[in-house]
Amino acid sequence: MKRIGVTPVARDPAEKDLFEKEMKRLGVVKLNKQSEKIVPSVKPARPIIQRTPEKLHAEVGLSDSFDGASADDWGDREYISVGCGVDLAQKLSRGLWPVGAHLDLHGYRTEEARRALVDFILQAREAHIRCVRIVTGKGINSGEEGPVLKGLVRRWLRQMREVQAFVQAPTAEGGSGALRVLLAKKF
Repeated sequence: MKRIGVTPVARDPAEKDLFEKEMKRLGVVKLNKQSEKIVPSVKPARPIIQRTPEKLHAEVGLSDSFDGASADDWGDREYISVGCGVDLAQKLSRGLWPVGAHLDLHGYRTEEARRALVDFILQAREAHIRCVRIVTGKGINSGEEGPVLKGLVRRWLRQMREVQAFVQAPTAEGGSGALRVLLAKKF
């Protein structure tokens, strides 16, 4: 059966060749329907965190109910450790220290997140990294209770002696779903 009003257009062989070359250059491979199947990508497994005495001691000291925030709205957005300069948060938010490493806690359960956070902070400090970014997410899909990790991570960071300050990350780095954290120098 022939379609009325549609005339077949002859394709230029050079154009077809050019298209195939460009696809090959980009790594696009033509699938053979009978022999090859598309396999969905598998999410990589989370690394198993080793539990050393130092890490266990750091984890045990972190309370979920600790509330070191002040009553004002900014108490949750920034934190400066006792004895640090008042302009530390401003310098951190302006990017005086470049972010040396980041941790993404999307999809973590509370205990997994606590272990991963402690491990990450201790490793970053051992590597002499001063500024890190921690992504908790904004909690958009958390339901009626709201974001869980977002508040817990901020509480935990306030309790860690390795943390000098933290501020809400700029919009380009995650905004209210991420933090820039300044770690104490390792001597």
